[in-house]
Amino acid sequence: MKRGIICSVLMLLAACKGGVIEAELIAIAEESAASQVGIPSTITFRNVRLSGEDGADWPGTVCGEVSGRSVEGVEIGFTRFIYSPTIGQSIIAADPRSSDFGPEVAKRAEEFHAAFEVMWKDTCA
Repeated sequence: MKRGIICSVLMLLAACKGGVIEAELIAIAEESAASQVGIPSTITFRNVRLSGEDGADWPGTVCGEVSGRSVEGVEIGFTRFIYSPTIGQSIIAADPRSSDFGPEVAKRAEEFHAAFEVMWKDTCA
C-alpha cells in the first residue's frame, strides 16, 4: 500500500514537471522577452520551446522568437530570444546593422550579436 502511494506521488510529480512547470517557465520567458520589445498588445511568439540536452536536469532554457511594435510604432520582425531561468531574464538577438549610434556602439552590437549566435548554437540549435 505504502509503495503504491509513493509510486503515485512520483508519477504525479513527473507529470507536473513535464507539463505544468514547463508551461509556466515558457510563460515567464515570454513575459520577460515581451517586456523588452515594445507595445504589449502587438507582441506575438513563435517556435518557443524548452531547450536542453537529452537527459538534462530541470530546469532548462527557453528558446524562441518574438515580434511586435516598438513604442515608436516601428514593426519589429521576428527576433530570436533565449531565456535563462538562472539569471531570470531574456536575451534578445540584436541586429548589429540596426544601430544608428555611431561606430563604437555598432562595434559593441556586433560583438554582442556574435556572442548571442554562440549561445543560440550551444543552447537552442
